[in-house]
Amino acid sequence: MRELLPFLERLGETSLGVLWLPLLAWTLLLIPTDGMLRLWKRAHPLVHYQARLALLLALPLGLLLAAMADFSFLSGPIDALSTFFANLLARPPAAVSDGLFALPAPTLSPAEAAPASTWSWRHALGLATLAAGLLALARLGLLALHATALARLRKAVARHNPPTLQTETDVLARQLVLRRPVHVVVTPQVDVPMTFGWRRPCIALPPGLADDPERLRMTLTHELIHIRRHDFLWQWIEQIVGAIFFAHPAVALLRRGLSHYREMACDAEVLAQPRVSRREYALLLYSFALPTHRAPRLALSMAASTNHLKTRILAMKTLSTHTTDPKILSLAVAGLLMALSLFAVACTDLMQEKEKPAETQALFEEAYTEAEEMPQLMPSNEEGFARLQQSLRYPDVAKEAGIEGRVLVQLVVNEQGDVAAAEVTKGLGAGLDEEALRVAKTMKFKPGRQDGQAVPVRLTLPFTFKLPDAAPQPTTDARVQPAAAPAPVEDVDEMPRPIGGFEALHADLKYPDLAKKAGLQGKVVVEFTVDAEGNVVNPTVTKGLGAGTDEEAVRAVSRLTFTPAQKDGQAVPVKLTLPITFKLPDA
Repeated sequence: MRELLPFLERLGETSLGVLWLPLLAWTLLLIPTDGMLRLWKRAHPLVHYQARLALLLALPLGLLLAAMADFSFLSGPIDALSTFFANLLARPPAAVSDGLFALPAPTLSPAEAAPASTWSWRHALGLATLAAGLLALARLGLLALHATALARLRKAVARHNPPTLQTETDVLARQLVLRRPVHVVVTPQVDVPMTFGWRRPCIALPPGLADDPERLRMTLTHELIHIRRHDFLWQWIEQIVGAIFFAHPAVALLRRGLSHYREMACDAEVLAQPRVSRREYALLLYSFALPTHRAPRLALSMAASTNHLKTRILAMKTLSTHTTDPKILSLAVAGLLMALSLFAVACTDLMQEKEKPAETQALFEEAYTEAEEMPQLMPSNEEGFARLQQSLRYPDVAKEAGIEGRVLVQLVVNEQGDVAAAEVTKGLGAGLDEEALRVAKTMKFKPGRQDGQAVPVRLTLPFTFKLPDAAPQPTTDARVQPAAAPAPVEDVDEMPRPIGGFEALHADLKYPDLAKKAGLQGKVVVEFTVDAEGNVVNPTVTKGLGAGTDEEAVRAVSRLTFTPAQKDGQAVPVKLTLPITFKLPDA
């Protein structure tokens, strides 16, 4: 449970702008639009059908459009998943001594951090996202089972193809300007006429229907119109979208309307054909209105919705009053709704991303950089360090990668002494940035003052992360600092050279599986110091790629050994910057 809570928190925070806010925007647009469509009773069924189809397709397309505009949101779920599974596979969390956090400035010490297991709205939202994802996977699995059942039906009825019936079907298909070959079968495995297949469409008819030429002609016309309009393909797309967003009740409501108006629009085209009697066609539909009928889930059944049969028959009486071309009007309405929906869904995440930095930027701009009395951290140094050591969580991913170094956090201390805003200005990744932010946001200060008044003040705090073998021995006085290492020399006579050459680094470099699957390529820039003994000290990523490449670059650099730099015949430390290129074999 302890490993699951951080995962849920990160997932909930990331999914808020990526999923839930776009869903809310789409729902708020859907509610009034659906109400207006219901009031527009005299509109042709094709207008209702294509308008609802546009609304449904705008949901995944809008989310995809937002994703194509900015892929940065992927870093949140990927890091959360990698951390979660790393925690599950790694050893149990060690004591506080497994990671030491140090603030170089002796006048600053952190206040007591909030408990890591506190439940918040982020955890609840993360749990809802996880549940919705699992439900979507289950529905997609069920959809795959229905597709398998439909494939078995096609194989079973493949030979039930009367030649005379096939000839009549081909003639009707040519009259309807349908150029694709259509296979027609008669089988006792179905009770009502149905159509399935997109590239190789097939019409399945129950026995006895071929004995009545008029009923047969109307039935074949109905099914051929479905094939001409590619209704089976659109229904497949609708089923997939419905499975992915199964947890959303409005999606299910929209799909019921789609099924209803798809059949009504097909009825309208059948009645527009010559020599089709409304009365005979209504009796034909009524004859298929069985309480239960055998029809595969994904097939287009002529009596797919017996509950709406009365509405379909009543709608036939008003079809003659429509004078506007339904195709032009339906495309215009569908196009307008698609554009509005895409704008609402795709722009929600972008607007959220812009709004938050604007508020944070205002806080930083309005804060003092210097004040007569600078903020003082509360409580005292010694007590603050003790509390911090008890609440510190060194991320397991950073431990496994051996990542150490400094995270610089810029924050604003407001008039009440609370941290009003905080952001990382120089990070390390692997969860260390988030841990530094978490600690920074829990700090409590004595407010800064200017002219006797409490004012907001901007501070920059360095947070140093050290692993056990590199950590200094704890002292009784938190203000005592370890001896500082010699500062790197900028102007040297001879630069350090890697022993074995940089080929040793590339031979040791391992391409992370996550980066391979994502097709991620590019450069990771690592900054580090080569000390007077030729060892690599404090490797830090200054420009990263993510997906495990940053950690792998730091690991590979940490294993290098150099001949030390020389200054006036003496070995001296020097700072280097090394770009490491990750390139897939195919590229």
